[in-house]
Amino acid sequence: MDIAVSAVILILLLLPALLFRAFIIKSDSLENPLDTSLKTELGIIFLIGLCQHLCGYLVLKWTGLYNIHLDQLYFILNGTSEKIETTILRSSFLPFLCYTLLQIVVGISFSLLLKWLILKYYLDIRFSFIPISNEWDQVLSGRLYEYDRLKRIKNNIIDLRKFNEDIILSVKQDNTLSKEKRKEEIEEINSSIEAEINELKGSRKVPDYNYVEIDVLVNTLSGDMIYKGRVYKYFLGKDNTLDKIILKDAFRRKFIDVKDSESEKLEFYQFESKLFIIKYSEIKNLNVRYTFIEEDRYEDEFTEEDEYNDFLLAEIEIEEKKKKEKKKKKDRKK
Repeated sequence: MDIAVSAVILILLLLPALLFRAFIIKSDSLENPLDTSLKTELGIIFLIGLCQHLCGYLVLKWTGLYNIHLDQLYFILNGTSEKIETTILRSSFLPFLCYTLLQIVVGISFSLLLKWLILKYYLDIRFSFIPISNEWDQVLSGRLYEYDRLKRIKNNIIDLRKFNEDIILSVKQDNTLSKEKRKEEIEEINSSIEAEINELKGSRKVPDYNYVEIDVLVNTLSGDMIYKGRVYKYFLGKDNTLDKIILKDAFRRKFIDVKDSESEKLEFYQFESKLFIIKYSEIKNLNVRYTFIEEDRYEDEFTEEDEYNDFLLAEIEIEEKKKKEKKKKKDRKK
């Protein structure tokens, strides 16, 4: 009985840390998609749990809401039943459950907030010691490409500012120009460079692609086949791997050497089905593309409504003309 009570208390103590770890890992799989061993995961969970309960202990001690009997908790976990005071154990059971529930709610909320900050500022890509996402997840979701794009924009802004400083310095050192001419040149350079910098800053908010496309070389019973299509969904596996990919509007053709084939044999054929599943174990090679199409996102949504409105306006105009004609006829009769 003592061992069972100790196990239940230990599980309840680790439950907030387990849920914190589960919610902060970005994954479509219930399994751990990261390349971490069981010992590493246990170490991370124990460290998170220690930090959570340390903060909880300090808050309770500072507010004075409840007096924690750490010696009794030690005796329970250690299994020394002769030193456990049953009165303290019974009176503390309900507050302990409330404390655990509060730790779970606070832990999950903080983990979701922390995950949002990490993903928003690409901290998991910038720093390898923050493992919350699978490498395949970073590639197929487009986050790795987006981070590289933002990094290039940032470097371009830094280069423009450095170029601005260098060219202004050269203008200031040009003795052939008058003081007023130098001032005009500097103002013109500053305005043009600043306009380019503002344009680059504005491009950071614009998505650089609409969807992710892939070309996959797959080994099948009929030979090697090339599949292409939009990534609809993907599932992650253990040890930082990819489990399967679901393609939307997929095309396929046989893998043929371009040099030794006719152009007709290189045509892609579309599937009748809308979604196509490819297992990662069957993939021999993979090419990823990020496609951007400049289009009004609301254009297709309101096409039918606009046509209906145009039709309605046309009907109204016809009715108005009929009314005017009837009125003219009545006036003529009078």
